[in-house]
Amino acid sequence: MHDIIHYVFSSLPLSFSQTEMDLSLPTEEALWKAGSSREWFDTLQRPSQYGAAASRLTGFNMQRALGMLGDKHVSPTLPATPFGHFILIHAVLCSIFYVRFEMPSHLRNHSPCLPDPTLHQSDDTSPQTAFALQTTLHNWLHSWIHMPDALQPVVGTIEPRFMQNGMPYYWLSQVSLLAFQEGVPLAGSKQRSTPDVRFRVLKRWLRQIQQFLHNGSQTPTSLWDDLMKMIMSGDESELPDTPGGLLPYSILV
Repeated sequence: MHDIIHYVFSSLPLSFSQTEMDLSLPTEEALWKAGSSREWFDTLQRPSQYGAAASRLTGFNMQRALGMLGDKHVSPTLPATPFGHFILIHAVLCSIFYVRFEMPSHLRNHSPCLPDPTLHQSDDTSPQTAFALQTTLHNWLHSWIHMPDALQPVVGTIEPRFMQNGMPYYWLSQVSLLAFQEGVPLAGSKQRSTPDVRFRVLKRWLRQIQQFLHNGSQTPTSLWDDLMKMIMSGDESELPDTPGGLLPYSILV
């Protein structure tokens, strides 16, 4: 998570290649919340939508999950927790930025996955790759809605737990991909801006999305219209720095 956050928001180089990200996603919370070894063992023996006991002990493989999200023929429901989906949407967001700024065009027909930082830089996002990334986002949203421990929408003063709050980053992925498809020189591009501007632009987008989801007073179409206006609203390099937005990340530092 640190590596992806630093890369996407602060324009720092990635530290790990995709082969090094052969991790298991967090397992179900019922096992973590067990108050005793007996309760933990009994929970493990009960039937679960997360699969058999052996797979529940290790958690679902992250590379396998990313491969399933990239499948254009099936919309999967992954046996992953809200925290697991939170990690996956950050991986997809990282892929969108990597494809846009660094991946060479001859490698863009592969399914989206964690990027390899040894590749070189390029300047455009092909329609075929954009479609593959959009498929991945669609499949993530389908899995998020139908996951075993699906979260109920929360409106008002209570925010979802940070590590379970994946929807703001789904929308940030969507608006970033849209900006690339529309040819908007997103903050951080070589032609226009600096890493500092990229941070402030993305923070502004994320804050707008968080406010929408927090209030719950608009439709997704209305949010999409607002985000479109925000993308097309002139020179982003003059944006003032705004408080909030990425503040929750301080708990990871």
